[in-house]
Amino acid sequence: MVNYFNIVGMVADKSGYLWALSSENGIVILNLQTGLVAHYSTQQIQKNLNKYNINRFLSMDIDQNGNIWIVGLGSNFHHEFIKNY
Repeated sequence: MVNYFNIVGMVADKSGYLWALSSENGIVILNLQTGLVAHYSTQQIQKNLNKYNINRFLSMDIDQNGNIWIVGLGSNFHHEFIKNY
């Protein structure tokens, strides 16, 4: 999976997780303590976005409160959103 994961952003949170964002394949979250990996596909992420159509992701960042911010590009918009997993 990671071989085809074009990374456009990566952040580490205070809880010990490393978040990697792919432009087209969603998010991979690595627990740095246990080594366990979770993958959220673009389709899974879109289900939480009120039916926004995301064609690809552009970047991600983490704020001082630990919120993960992701910038996505859709067919008729450029939209920032937040999602806590």
